[in-house]
Amino acid sequence: MVEADFDSAQAMEAFPMPDFAFREVTADARFSGGYLVRDGLPKDMLPNTL
Repeated sequence: MVEADFDSAQAMEAFPMPDFAFREVTADARFSGGYLVRDGLPKDMLPNTL
């Protein structure tokens, strides 16, 4: 998981996405507030090995 804050939309668009960051979750409520603490990683984000 990567968290990045930007001062402008231009700075955000210029940010090189790390190779290990494969999904944008800004608008996904499962990644807001205390969801991850309360409910853990969403099932569709778990590795196939679990």
